[in-house]
Amino acid sequence: MDSILNVNGREHRLSLDPRVTLLDALRETMGLTGTKKGCDQGQCGACTVLVGGVRVLSCFVLAGAVNGAVTTIEGLSGEDGALHPMQQAFIDCDAYQCGYCTPGQIMSAVACIHEGHAGNEDDIREYMSGNICRCAAYPKIVQAVNYAIDRKALLAQGGYLAGKRTDQILPPGMAGFRDASLYPLKGPDIATAKKWLAKAGVKDGTGIEFYTSNRGASPLQAQIVQFNLKQIGLNVNSHLFARAVQIDKEGTRGEPFDITSEGWIADYADPYDFINVLLSGDNLHDSNNNNVAYFNDPKYNKAMTAASLMSGAARYKAYGNLDVNMMKDNPPWAARNNFNDRILLSAKVGCFTYNSIYSVDLAAACIK
Repeated sequence: MDSILNVNGREHRLSLDPRVTLLDALRETMGLTGTKKGCDQGQCGACTVLVGGVRVLSCFVLAGAVNGAVTTIEGLSGEDGALHPMQQAFIDCDAYQCGYCTPGQIMSAVACIHEGHAGNEDDIREYMSGNICRCAAYPKIVQAVNYAIDRKALLAQGGYLAGKRTDQILPPGMAGFRDASLYPLKGPDIATAKKWLAKAGVKDGTGIEFYTSNRGASPLQAQIVQFNLKQIGLNVNSHLFARAVQIDKEGTRGEPFDITSEGWIADYADPYDFINVLLSGDNLHDSNNNNVAYFNDPKYNKAMTAASLMSGAARYKAYGNLDVNMMKDNPPWAARNNFNDRILLSAKVGCFTYNSIYSVDLAAACIK
């Protein structure tokens, strides 16, 4: 099928399969990768472009059916390379985290103004609600989840003495850890969770895509999360995968999930291995990410780097502050528990050497 598309002021003559969407034509045929493929189902807004000045979800429009000039994020800037005022405003206000959804957010914001829907904050929230940020740009939502989950019930699915409930990033015993008692550990606080969700402007009945494993306690824990978040008006759609598939999917930037269930065993008994490795936005890639929260706050990135360059008591104090401040003010996670590791020894085992990361140094073990 031969098509002519006017994109960013240039005419493109293309030969396309009739089933090709505008999104795929832009990205795969014309190389305009600023428009992002998120959910590919018209739900996240990452693929928003303007057609004839009207915002459309390019994953829902067939390229051959486009009738009007197309403007993508690449076409907003001036001929001299000067940024569009909206692009500059996003930079000035740090209105982004990992940046994947930002092109769609900017295109919708430009249209929101042109449509006359930017007269007050309520209008802006309403007419920008089709664009979803999935990477911690909404700390109030994460705070709501931290109040809503039932940590006691979630831990119980792992069996008797499976671990100890927590609401922080660093585990007890890690240098720098201090117990801050930030969120409820004995059960959910639904009333407070609802208040935080209301502050975030989230509509009742909003859908949440939850990735988890299909083995062990994970399916049972998924049911608990689904029930907990239903109490505050969030409808959780659970997706259960083989563990390797889950890790691959959640580690891919742009994968259309909102929350995932993960664990971590550090390689070294140092807070760097929890905070920098798992939460620094400077380490984000297209795939194989450990930072599956896609947390990317410039202020905290800078603080993480500064802490990593310290030593001794100053280092651990800085990491302790990061742990508490991040979980309090812009939580990347809803931490659940630290697990217990049972070490069973016979009377014949000697030379036992405990290691806080690997539990026991097998190389040092001997027979009495």
